[in-house]
Amino acid sequence: MQPNRIRAEKSTMFGFCGNYTLASYVPKKARAVILLSSMHHDKTTTGDDHKPDIILHYNSKKGGVDNMDKLAATYSCKRKSSRWPLSLFFNIVDVSCIAALVIWLCNSPEWESRSRSRRRRLFMLQLGRELVQEQNAVRSANPRALQGEVRSSIKRANIQGVQTAVEGNQRSKEPPESVVATSAHAVLTER
Repeated sequence: MQPNRIRAEKSTMFGFCGNYTLASYVPKKARAVILLSSMHHDKTTTGDDHKPDIILHYNSKKGGVDNMDKLAATYSCKRKSSRWPLSLFFNIVDVSCIAALVIWLCNSPEWESRSRSRRRRLFMLQLGRELVQEQNAVRSANPRALQGEVRSSIKRANIQGVQTAVEGNQRSKEPPESVVATSAHAVLTER
């Protein structure tokens, strides 16, 4: 299945196991395209190139994968990391954010229609704020649990509900939602 110089050009090898089909196609000498499919279950090839149907089907549908990659690269939460679980987590967050936007726009297509070019960015900012809102409320209720850098960011942003709790003058269990969202934004933009 691996590329080698012995296999002829435009030849295909198939492997079958249960509901899975593995196809190895050689478009050029010493190159191999390997695909795994749970949809195709035969050795069908098409055209003069003798390309397997698995490859033709992938080529016809790969526009969605390319578009997803382009969208994920535009606004991404990825950070440089040598740990693969962290890289996988960043990718899951990026793809989930795109999927959430698609669902949101299907349910309410008129949302932010006047600023179509900025819709995705606005949605991601709002989504991020809402995801950290509960954690910020818990942390701002106990100002001693906040790190010094976070406390100074809150003071610099002059957020009233959280600032007084941080200074110890007033302790509120649940600050207003706008205060939490603003504090999350202030903390995130500091970095």
